[in-house]
Amino acid sequence: PTKLAHIFDRANPDAVVVNLGINDALSPGSETTPGYSKYPEKIDYLMRSMGGRPVLWTNLPCNLEPEAWRQGCAAINRALASASSRWPNLTVLDWSSRAKDHPEYMNAGDVHLTSTGHAAWANFVVQALDARFVL
Repeated sequence: PTKLAHIFDRANPDAVVVNLGINDALSPGSETTPGYSKYPEKIDYLMRSMGGRPVLWTNLPCNLEPEAWRQGCAAINRALASASSRWPNLTVLDWSSRAKDHPEYMNAGDVHLTSTGHAAWANFVVQALDARFVL
């Protein structure tokens, strides 16, 4: 949040796009370490630093993630879904539904997007931004 405050001092974005979570999906962890067990608190921590700006946060395509990551992935998606009730400036973009039938978006056995997946994710986010901000 300190870095965000410094960035927000120099630039005043109309919205912030967030794509976080998969690095926390492998183990439960704690509120201050990587992990999914305290993800609502992590979301709240980041949202407090946004200064009320609109935040568009993409959820995770759990069915495309390696099996070992899926339990944590689902917990993170649940935490994101419930966070919208606490943060009216948060919109969760359903990347999970968009990506679910596209295994080509992920590197096999990995948590990272392929170049095709990167392009699809970027187009998905641009469509959401256009729907919200383009007149």
